[in-house]
Amino acid sequence: MSVASLDVQIATYATCLAATFTFMRLISGITGARPVRNSLLLTASFCGLALFVTALGKALLVVPVPVSEVLLKKHVFDVTTTCFLFWMIGIAYSFGLSVLLRLYVRATRFKDWGAIANLRAVPPAKWARAGWRLSQGDRKEYEVMSEKRDSKAESIIDSYLDNRGRREASHLITGADPWAVRDRVAGLCVSLMGKTAEEVNYVCVGVSPFDIWLLITKNAKKYDIAISEIKKRLVFIDCYTNAFGFRDEVLIERVRQMRVTEHLSVISCDSTSSIHTGTSKAFKILKKKATEEERSRRPCTMVYDTISLLSIPETADEVAEFVVHVSAAETAYGMVTMFLEPNMEARQSPIVDVIQACCGTPSMLVSQEMKR
Repeated sequence: MSVASLDVQIATYATCLAATFTFMRLISGITGARPVRNSLLLTASFCGLALFVTALGKALLVVPVPVSEVLLKKHVFDVTTTCFLFWMIGIAYSFGLSVLLRLYVRATRFKDWGAIANLRAVPPAKWARAGWRLSQGDRKEYEVMSEKRDSKAESIIDSYLDNRGRREASHLITGADPWAVRDRVAGLCVSLMGKTAEEVNYVCVGVSPFDIWLLITKNAKKYDIAISEIKKRLVFIDCYTNAFGFRDEVLIERVRQMRVTEHLSVISCDSTSSIHTGTSKAFKILKKKATEEERSRRPCTMVYDTISLLSIPETADEVAEFVVHVSAAETAYGMVTMFLEPNMEARQSPIVDVIQACCGTPSMLVSQEMKR
């Protein structure tokens, strides 16, 4: 076998591999976080590994002439082509490895980090970090937010929610009219942010954050609360635009307007894992906005607006696991967690059943319709 024929074989492998990962990249951008995309990427990653190992084996074992002889005969074009094709295969395989690592982190850690940050989840790196923390005596102190919640915030929460003696817990909010439910919860959030030191993270799944912001501004005028105070204590986690917006320009422009014109904090995400990562980012954003006296973690209210709809782009099991996790974890932190699931009786969603199992009977039942 000549070097030229070897180059032809490697070129074939590399072309097929590059085309496969280009196709997977297109699928990734079009469909977002979908189980079908994940399975395709997983298959493509293993195919890339097989092609890489095969091409490497052929290069090491089947080349009939030594490299020195090739160079002496000045077959520079063949050698350069081979090196370039190996480089292209390595780049394609590196992309496949990063995809595998991202899927692993999403499945095991409920996190959606960047390509470099995901390396922290690889066992050797994880063991090294754990050993370093142990040697430094680094133990994280967790603050319970309910200990810092003042009596005024407690009375506001009690006036809106039937908490049955469990204020810092998960609450199911429902009603026949979705917008009446959201308007009622927006009023609660505005009262907490404007009259107390409470912070709010609002996770938008079934509705655009722009529409929720309109409800919040309306309630701020109703209760005579300054918008500037609300902006310091509010973070939107926008899953709607990426998961259900399909890159619609008007939705993207509205989010851009919230960030640039209104100076609001909006974190974009597309899955339960990225929502989980987004909540961690939200805490850091709010901490930066706080004064020096308020640098420690302050009381926080979490709102998940129709989280059950994520069972459409993701599997129901993934969303159910996420709900069970955040329900218990946020209660342990002393947070008030609200799941908004309007018209839940008619929808008959298995995720709503899981939410009801975690929260019990609804803490707020909005019976009236909102005037539009």
